[in-house]
Amino acid sequence: SRSVKQNELTDHLGLSNGIFTKWKYDGGESYMKYIDSIADFLHVSKDYLLYGGNEDCIKFEIMPSEIELIKKYRKLSDNQRSYISDGIDLFINSNSR
Repeated sequence: SRSVKQNELTDHLGLSNGIFTKWKYDGGESYMKYIDSIADFLHVSKDYLLYGGNEDCIKFEIMPSEIELIKKYRKLSDNQRSYISDGIDLFINSNSR
């Protein structure tokens, strides 16, 4: 879905286009040692590449400000977390109207 060209991936991995073509047509498993790098490049999980999947397999980059929010969130009680979650839902729903 990202419309990545074959040469962009092979350049990222430091490989020749011939190696990629061999993977594509011969079905060899020599690509397995690159699977983590391929998944990182495409911003998907390794499981998504190997087995297919849904949007839950897509990686999300977390910004530094989000890390701080997560740290604060972890200090809350379950009741406080529920209250915050409900408030976020209300905010999102009120802005979508």
